[in-house]
Amino acid sequence: MIYVYITKELRPFETDIRDLCLAFFTLQKITYIFDDVGADTICQCEGRACELRPYSSPDIVVKDYYNGTLDADRLTVKSEVKRQLYNYLSKLTGKKLLWGTLTGIRPVNIVTSMLEERARETRPCDGGSASVRPYEYSVRPCDEERHNRQPVAASCTSGKSVRDVMGLSPLTEIDNPIYKENEKIKEYLKKEYYISDEKGFELIKIARNEIKILERPEVRDYKNSYSVYVGVPFCKSTCLYCSFTSFNIEKFGKYVDRYLETIERDFNSRVGKIVGKRALQAFAPTNTAFTSTDKLQPLTLYIGGGTPTSLDENAFERLLTIIDKYVDRSKCIEYTVEAGRPDTITKEKLLIMKRHGVSRISINPQSFNQKTLDLIGRKHTVEDVIEKFKLARELGFDNINMDIILGLPNEHLFDVLKTLNGVRKLKPDSFTVHSLALKRAARLNFELAEWTKNYYLAGVGKREIDSMFKWSERLAEHLKLKPYYLYRQKNIAGNLENVGYAKEGKECIYNIMMMSERHSVYGFGTATTKEVFYENGGKRIESEEGYKSVIDYCERVGS
Repeated sequence: MIYVYITKELRPFETDIRDLCLAFFTLQKITYIFDDVGADTICQCEGRACELRPYSSPDIVVKDYYNGTLDADRLTVKSEVKRQLYNYLSKLTGKKLLWGTLTGIRPVNIVTSMLEERARETRPCDGGSASVRPYEYSVRPCDEERHNRQPVAASCTSGKSVRDVMGLSPLTEIDNPIYKENEKIKEYLKKEYYISDEKGFELIKIARNEIKILERPEVRDYKNSYSVYVGVPFCKSTCLYCSFTSFNIEKFGKYVDRYLETIERDFNSRVGKIVGKRALQAFAPTNTAFTSTDKLQPLTLYIGGGTPTSLDENAFERLLTIIDKYVDRSKCIEYTVEAGRPDTITKEKLLIMKRHGVSRISINPQSFNQKTLDLIGRKHTVEDVIEKFKLARELGFDNINMDIILGLPNEHLFDVLKTLNGVRKLKPDSFTVHSLALKRAARLNFELAEWTKNYYLAGVGKREIDSMFKWSERLAEHLKLKPYYLYRQKNIAGNLENVGYAKEGKECIYNIMMMSERHSVYGFGTATTKEVFYENGGKRIESEEGYKSVIDYCERVGS
């Protein structure tokens, strides 16, 4: 247990302090104590104590960890508090974080904003559009050693440099404009956030790929569209690490009919909703409240959970029929269903999805090690993953995503390499790599002491989790999948990140819109944000949190 004392002066930055402490003390329990409890009490506690205040008690922490002013604007003070806290914790633990002081979910947005600002500044005078060039990167010879670090595990080393693996440009001219621009961005990230060159490089690469995707003709008008999310909170079991709202289908199956009735009522009651002066109507063109020129058309549709395919065939088809009734998909470029758990997938459900126009599905192994699947509460076998993936291919699904998780209990690098090899053989169209996160409501969090005592967690041994991540990157390159979106979570294994890789044209546009906050998203069902509205490409106008409970949702929306 680690004890952190936050005093009154720094209470406005409590969230930032918490997040940075979690980054240094990954997968460990931290107790936060405030001014109403004295330092003497902290000294009597077991574990290490950190007292975070401008003038610290010398017997607990180094004096004057923060020596800046508290009178400047909040953003300036917050940045300086985080930098000085980082320096203190780095000295205390002997760690340097690859992500520096950055603890937010969407770090790519920092770089895309810089690139798009540059594009606006260089827009041609004739009124044409100045696009941000797609990802290129020139490495000077002197940079080669830095970008040539190989993952651990000599038996798997291919001898390729990271430049070869990542497909970087062979250009070496330091006058290359893309190179110079990238270097400026990396230096800014290093100075402002202490970000390592490695992660700065990663952010630039993903930001450029994202902007390239957004310039495609079918995506380009995203500001005049929005996305629809439908939550299905039922699942066959709750995984060890999961904190999403989910209800065991065997226990709560009696609520499925009522839940679907409520979903339809929810759709029907919100047809024609207006925010400001814009008609935000995600619904069928037969509604006469707005003409076709008034309507904003949905760009993407995403059904998540839970596990939507945990519904039986009749209920599943009923859900998709309700969506067809209310959502105008005439200009929808992507329709995703999280099939997720292979033990919930049947041939009939796959055919139902084909009939209703689903274009993208996820079949998520998480691991190709059966002992791990049993340990974390997955009720399927490795063979189920392979069988259902091949079945989906046979039925014509040409955009299949697979998720894996790095740092699962008792998994070492060798186990992850086995999982990566399983993914390699199936050749998914996209591949999402998650690092295990200790989520507040997850069973793993409540039982952490037992799990760290009885099981190996790679997230505590950072070198191995780094190697797992690097080998995942190499697999993506081998499959010709490019990184296109990235997000981070609190208390994540190795203080790493989650990255989505995809073949060109197979990216999940919904994920980009959510992570980059590009346009409005309408949520239906439990565990969704009801409305998030963005204007002018990013300004948040309003947000209303949805319902966490199936019963609550049915009673309050369905009544």
